[in-house]
Amino acid sequence: MVTKEQIAELRVAETVVSTAIHPDTGKFIPWTMRLSSFIPMNLPIAFGMIMTAPTPFNTILWQWVNQTYNAALNYGNRNATSNYTNQDILKGYAVACVASIGTALLIRKGFSSYTKNMKGAKLVVMNSISSFFACSTAGFLNAYFMR
Repeated sequence: MVTKEQIAELRVAETVVSTAIHPDTGKFIPWTMRLSSFIPMNLPIAFGMIMTAPTPFNTILWQWVNQTYNAALNYGNRNATSNYTNQDILKGYAVACVASIGTALLIRKGFSSYTKNMKGAKLVVMNSISSFFACSTAGFLNAYFMR
């Protein structure tokens, strides 16, 4: 006879397996690629995009870091039974990187005369706006090219 404790243990084990093992490949999904890691992994990335000085280097760096993490997360949770090749995944990653970096740099360049004397909260808001549009554009184009 199965006890309530054994049922509880089986449910915990089922949860662990369903979150840590890829359903199509049966392989272990590294913690950073799991959906459960999305918020803890994105907090430092978002902080970097919003709080660092809006230089071209910082813009390129943080947009690239963000798209690289997104690509890793998408790869870890991919539909492995689909016909996507590594070349398809690389194309989506490249499009997302170019789109996010290009959009962020264009927004920053377009508003540079307005933002050059900004400090404090106004600069944070402007960084947030440019990062939002850059990430949104990249997400749309990645989905468009990959789906």
